[in-house]
Amino acid sequence: MKRFFLLLMINVLCLQAGEAQSLYTERLFLAPEKESCVPGDTLWVEGQLRAADSSFAPLSRYVYLECIDVRDSLLARQKVACDSTGYFCTELPTQFEWEPGVYYLRGYTRWMQNFATESHTVVPFLMGVPLPRRSEGRALQVQAFPEGGRWVNGFLQNTAIYVTDADGFPIEAERMFLLNNRNDTVARNMATTAAGLGRLTFMPQPGETYRLQIPHEGRDFLLPVEAERGETTLQAMVNRNRLMCKILSTSAKADYRLYLYQADKGVLEIPINAKQKMAVMSLEGFASGCLTLFLTDSTQNVLSERILWLADDAQMEKQPICQMEKTAYLSHEPIHYNIEETDNARVFARIVPRDDLLATQATEALHFANDVFSPVRFPFLEAHEWKELTGDLDNWLCTARFVRFPLKRYLAGEMKYPYYIEDIILISGKAVDRKGKPFGPGLLDVHDKKAQMFYSGAIDKEGKFTITVDDYPTGSAFRLMAKNSKGKAQDCGFEIEELPFPAVVIPHRFSLPEREEVATGDTSLRYSVDENNQKVYQIDKITVQSRRPVDLKEISRMPTNYIEREELEKYGSMSVRSMLGRFPAIQITRNGSGSGAGALQGTLKELQARDELFTSNRVTDQMVSSREYGETTIEWKSIRFEGFHAQGGSSARRLQVIVDGELQMGNIDYILDWSAGDIRSIELIKPTDTRCAVYGTPSGAILIETMYGTPESKEEKGQTIYPFGLSTNKRQAKLSLCAPLQPGRYRLLWDVITPDKQIFSGEEEFEVR
Repeated sequence: MKRFFLLLMINVLCLQAGEAQSLYTERLFLAPEKESCVPGDTLWVEGQLRAADSSFAPLSRYVYLECIDVRDSLLARQKVACDSTGYFCTELPTQFEWEPGVYYLRGYTRWMQNFATESHTVVPFLMGVPLPRRSEGRALQVQAFPEGGRWVNGFLQNTAIYVTDADGFPIEAERMFLLNNRNDTVARNMATTAAGLGRLTFMPQPGETYRLQIPHEGRDFLLPVEAERGETTLQAMVNRNRLMCKILSTSAKADYRLYLYQADKGVLEIPINAKQKMAVMSLEGFASGCLTLFLTDSTQNVLSERILWLADDAQMEKQPICQMEKTAYLSHEPIHYNIEETDNARVFARIVPRDDLLATQATEALHFANDVFSPVRFPFLEAHEWKELTGDLDNWLCTARFVRFPLKRYLAGEMKYPYYIEDIILISGKAVDRKGKPFGPGLLDVHDKKAQMFYSGAIDKEGKFTITVDDYPTGSAFRLMAKNSKGKAQDCGFEIEELPFPAVVIPHRFSLPEREEVATGDTSLRYSVDENNQKVYQIDKITVQSRRPVDLKEISRMPTNYIEREELEKYGSMSVRSMLGRFPAIQITRNGSGSGAGALQGTLKELQARDELFTSNRVTDQMVSSREYGETTIEWKSIRFEGFHAQGGSSARRLQVIVDGELQMGNIDYILDWSAGDIRSIELIKPTDTRCAVYGTPSGAILIETMYGTPESKEEKGQTIYPFGLSTNKRQAKLSLCAPLQPGRYRLLWDVITPDKQIFSGEEEFEVR
């Protein structure tokens, strides 16, 4: 009950423009089981949803997961339910026709849609192409990220640098030199770590350009170092729970404003000493986490940003230790590991190549993601403990920028929250009569046909309604029926409210190394390397024709046992009963009670007749015939089929009806009265057809495939809808880890989320021989 009122309070506050602006936000971690698969594979994805503040437990219960290709086309979307801790898992099936290349998993909640689309969690993975491998002799490239976002001439500044090769692999280098355009040495003896991150400290000068001299693999690379320049920037640091900020500016203006955003505290304004252009603030009482500073002008236009990390020294000392059974494995050998002090903790584990460019970990996602974004890979993979990460982390934060929401809009009270916190599933919409006018006030009955659950609610005078329903899988049919205040069913239609989904935005795209091409006249040969290091060639401008695969079902289809869509459209006004008259091998009879009991009792009688143990309790012919009186059945005129010996008397002649893959029990008269125009196909299958074993119909069956789900009975009022439901998973437990098939160096990546809301990540390197 407390949770319900908390959700209600947050949603109400968010709808009141100009009043208190809710700062409740969420973060999402996605952990695909593998980062490379082939078309047709099923990708197992785990994840963790958390509140961005120190409460950790999320209020949302549902996560939307999407698969997007390199052309920003949405290929698949799932809705997944989280457990009480925010954990979720799902299976994402891929299709054989998907082209090889780079794909992206994107995750978000409905509440996260209220914020910038760029802040949604995006994780790349590869389809049909191998993971890039580090190679020697590649060119180098460098990116510069000044503290505060820009260089200001004449001030000593820190600049984070990120050095990689042409394929994006980080480069560890020593004894680097920064030169200006006159070849003067501006800074010397700088280095980058294994994460490719380093720091330059120098004073930019007007008119000067800069180059970085990097010794690597016996060669010296001289690369340009470029960054945006401006009049104003911000420097900041945290020292012993004190925040110290300094404004660097060549402008005489003094009307600056400084704001701090932290998930627990919201947005706070920090007083500035205008004369010294400095600010100091105590951080006592602040939870550890990400701090974002905004320097603005008097009209709250952001001039500079600086992102910092407020560390928790006590948490750093709790880093668990992962122990592997050994450091060398054979191909596909089971991998056993133990992470200390993880009782009742959630553990994520997966295997990636030693030189991996795609891997993500919970430390980055659950501490920083969805608030800030960086084009640089988070460096935690190279560090075993937090204390080893300090230098790289501060440099990485210089490369990041805040993306959750625009500060100016927030300060002006212009943030809108059209998307609610999805803690329950609602079906909302509007009831209209056949003239298109709103129907109401009244009542609404909702029937979940698959789960056989019934719900009811009110329709207001404008025809609007909102009904709470239980979780349901995708494809579930809901029957909606409107009633007046006296409970009499009304002939109404329904306009279901469907919230829009976000546009596709990929903040940073992953690029594969270029493929070599060999020109051969009008045809070009391209090749890539598969997971077995074999070259796979693609031939352009050549069309290869192949025979169509043989479909045994199509071969056996004839006018005497199959009616296709074109024929059904031609006679759309006729009933299914009339169309079945085209099958000369069957007949429709009427000799039962209409309850379906006759068919079941007939089957029971035959089963008892075969078992001598039931000779004293057999059902007599008189009992069966009395229950079958008046029931419509479909029967074979003859039960002689090649390869099939019929037993059981009259029940061997009786055919069952399958509609859209589901066996229909009871009276079938309403099915026979459906219009042919609502049907996609009708097929008669013999007992020798293998599909009879699937449907459990040993005597054969009538297969009916409808156009839009089960057609409605002409006498029944209301409307059937198929809202977007939850994905269902066949795989409930994570499989054990095994060593990869290919020899090489690999990493075991692990993440631990403890019951006391602590997040730890690490890696262990091993070899496959």
